[in-house]
Amino acid sequence: MPTTWRSKFLFWGLVVLGVWVSRNGGAACDNQGTQYWIAYPNDSGDVGDVVMYMTGPAGTTGTVQSVGVGLSDPFTIPAGGSTAVTLNNCFTGYGCAPGTYNGGDLTIPGNDQVNHYGIEVSASASVAVEAAWWEPAASDSTLALPVTKLGQEYYVMSYPTNPNGIVSWSQFGIVAAQNGTSVTITSTLSMAPPLTTRTIAAGVPYVITLNEGDTYDLNDPSEDTAVVGVHWGAYDLTGTHITSNLPIAVFCGQYSMVPEIPPAYTTYGAENYMYEQLLPVMDWSTQYLYYPMAEGSGTTTRVLASQNGTSVTINGANVATLNSGQFYETFLSQPSVIQANYPVMTAEVHDGDGYNNTNGDPYLMLVPPPDRYLSQYQVYSGVDYVYGMDNYLNMIVPNASIGSVLLDGTAVSAASFTAIGTSGYSGAAVSVVTGTHQVTGPSSFGLQVYGVGHDDGYGYMGGESLETDIINSIPILTETPPFAAQMVGTTYCATANLTDHNSGQPISCAEVDFTVTGVNPQTAQVMTDASGNAQFCYIGVNGGLDQVAATSDSLSVTVSALWNTPSPTPTQTPTPSFTPTPSPTPSPTPTRTPTVTPTSTPTFTPTITTTATPTPTPTPPCQILVWPIPYSVQYAHNNALKVSCLPAYNAEVSIYTLAGELVTHESQSSNSRGWTWGDPAEWSWAQNENGKTVSPGIYFYVIESGQRVLQQGKVIITP
Repeated sequence: MPTTWRSKFLFWGLVVLGVWVSRNGGAACDNQGTQYWIAYPNDSGDVGDVVMYMTGPAGTTGTVQSVGVGLSDPFTIPAGGSTAVTLNNCFTGYGCAPGTYNGGDLTIPGNDQVNHYGIEVSASASVAVEAAWWEPAASDSTLALPVTKLGQEYYVMSYPTNPNGIVSWSQFGIVAAQNGTSVTITSTLSMAPPLTTRTIAAGVPYVITLNEGDTYDLNDPSEDTAVVGVHWGAYDLTGTHITSNLPIAVFCGQYSMVPEIPPAYTTYGAENYMYEQLLPVMDWSTQYLYYPMAEGSGTTTRVLASQNGTSVTINGANVATLNSGQFYETFLSQPSVIQANYPVMTAEVHDGDGYNNTNGDPYLMLVPPPDRYLSQYQVYSGVDYVYGMDNYLNMIVPNASIGSVLLDGTAVSAASFTAIGTSGYSGAAVSVVTGTHQVTGPSSFGLQVYGVGHDDGYGYMGGESLETDIINSIPILTETPPFAAQMVGTTYCATANLTDHNSGQPISCAEVDFTVTGVNPQTAQVMTDASGNAQFCYIGVNGGLDQVAATSDSLSVTVSALWNTPSPTPTQTPTPSFTPTPSPTPSPTPTRTPTVTPTSTPTFTPTITTTATPTPTPTPPCQILVWPIPYSVQYAHNNALKVSCLPAYNAEVSIYTLAGELVTHESQSSNSRGWTWGDPAEWSWAQNENGKTVSPGIYFYVIESGQRVLQQGKVIITP
C-alpha cells in the first residue's frame, strides 16, 4: 500500500453494548469539502467553457482559480444554495481561440508532459462541486472530489479509439494536491517519442513528480494522425494503474468517440468530450445497481477489477473472472444487479446518435454503489448554450422508501419506480428542468444526473459517501481494557478511534476493517463517525478466544474477546434414606399340659441384627490452581509458574499480553519453550515462543480443554 499524507492515532476501546455495525458512521461522509483540485484532459485543440457549479449553504464565499494561466473568479452562494463560475467564458458568445486565455483552452496541453493547469476551488464552508465542460456538441461533466477524499491508488476507466477515421483518443489526466507528489504509472499501452517525451512500455512502471496544482496528461497513440483509422479497440488506456505517495485527483475520458463495437458504427460518428473524475480504489465496492437511462434501449457498461481472481456476476449469472486492471464490457437493457467477490468500479457509457435509438452524444458516467448512497442531495441539472438539453435524474431507492423520496419538496410518484430484481431496490428515471434540485429520502438512495440534446450530452453521479484517505500514521493504543470476557450468546463490541496526530482532531469517514480470528471468525467494514469512532459488534456463538483486529491504511491493532461457555448445572442424585427393619417380637410359646410325664419346654427368643449401609462421602473435584501470583522469575521455586490439577486430556494453557498478543502456548502434546508438562505443569523463566524472558508486567492466562474455557485470569510477573 502507498504511504499516506496525514498522521493519525489508532485507538482501541472495548465496550459491551447493543449490536450496531454501520459502514457510514454518521459523520458527513459525503462528497462535500472546502478545497478541490480539478483538471481537464486534452481536448484535441477544441475549446469549451470550464464551468464550476457549487452547491452549499447560502452565504458561502470562495474562489475558482487557475494559477498557471492567471485566471481567478470569486463566488458567493446565494439563497437557493447554488452558483456557477465560468472561468474562461469561451462560448458565452462563441469565439475563443486555443491558447488565448481569459477566454481560451484550459485543458492540459501536450502528451506525457508535466504542466501547471490545475484548477483550484476553495470555499469558506463545505460545498459540493460539479466540474463541467460545456461546448456545443461536445459537453460533459463530473462530480468533483474534495482534497480530503482523494486517494493514492487508481485504475483508469476510459474507452477505445474511434474506428471511423475521426481523430480520437483514450486518455487520462492527473493533478497533485501537494508539493513533492511522486506518481507511479503502469500503462496498458506502449508509446514512444515523438508522441511521448519518454519511451513507455506496457506493464512497466514509470515515475513522474508533481507539485501542488501540477498536471500530467497521457493520450493513447491514436493522437498521432498517422494511425487514425486503426482497428477498433486497438488503443485503450482502461486498466492503467496509478499510485502515489500523496493524494492525487485523476480524471479520465475519451475524445471524439463512438461507443460499442463494429460494424454498427462504421458509418456513424458521434464525437464528444467524455469526462469523469475517477474514484480511488478505496471507494470501490462489490455491488452495483443498474437502472436504464430515460432515452435509448440500454447502456454500454464496463466493470473494472483491481484484484486478481475477481468474479463478476450480473443478475446471479457469472459473466467474467478478471485479474487486476482487466474489465468486462456488456450492454444492459434491463434493471440489473452487478456483484463481485472483490471491489470493482462500474461505469456506464451513453451511446451516441446513430446507435441504440439514442439522442445526443456519448458521455461516461460512474455508477454509485448502494453502500455509498446518501440520504440527501443538492445537484445542478443541464445547460442551455445552443441546443438545449433534456435533463433527467435516475433514482435508485430502497423499496421501503418508494413514495417517500422528495424532489424539490414533492414526493416522487410510486408509479415511477420499477423493481431491480430481488435487490430490495427500485429505480426511476425522472425528468427535471435546468437548474438546482434538492432530492431527499428517509434512507440512503442512489442518484445520477444526466441530460441529452442535439449532438450533446452529459452525466455524473449526484453524490456519494466517500472515504477519507489517512496516511503516514502512528498507532497509539489506549489504556482502556483491551481484553474482555463474555458468556457465549452475548454481544461484544469493539471501538477503534482515529485521531489526527497534528491537530488532535478526530478523523471521520475513514474506513476501518475489522477481522475476527479464533472461534467466531468474521469480517466487517465500518466508517468512523464525527468523533473518529468505528464500532463493530457481534454475538459469540462458540466458546474460546477471539482476536479482533482493526486495520486502517497501514495501521493495525488487535484486542481479545474470551467467550465462556456456561458450565452445566450438575444433577444431584438423592441418597435414599434407610429405615432399618425392627426386630420382630416373638410370639410366646404356648404352655402344654403333658399327658404322661410333664416336661418343661424352654422359651426361645431369636435375635435379629440389621446393618445399615452408610452413604459414602464424595471426594471433592480437583481445583485448577495457578501459582505463585505474583510470579517472581528469580525467586519462584524452580523459577517457574505452576499450573496444577489440569485435566488428563486435551488441556491447553495460553498466556497473552494485555494487547492480546500470544506469549506462550502449551498442551500435553506440544513441547513449547520453557514448559515442563506434568502435575503441576511448569513455565520456567517466563519464556516466550522465542525463548526470551518476557518483561515484567501484567499478563493474562487462558486454560482450555477442547473448545471449553476452564479458567482464565491475570498473572503479574516480577523480576
